[in-house]
Amino acid sequence: MPEELLLTVRRALADLLRQPLETVTAATSPANTPAWDSLLHLNLVLALEQRCGVFLTPDALPEAFTAADLATALAARRG
Repeated sequence: MPEELLLTVRRALADLLRQPLETVTAATSPANTPAWDSLLHLNLVLALEQRCGVFLTPDALPEAFTAADLATALAARRG
């Protein structure tokens, strides 16, 4: 996965969680981030679509995911 996309995902998550970028890692996920609920997830997907210029369909997103998984999904959509 491209590091630039991982950084984009981390920045979007940090913004939405209102946390410093340093606290959001490739392993950050809903399982280890209590504030990552369904509303935050929806806002994250919308933010990533805007920032990356792609449309993320539900089938493009992994079920068990981390920030790294989302970056990989973005890379696949960008081709």
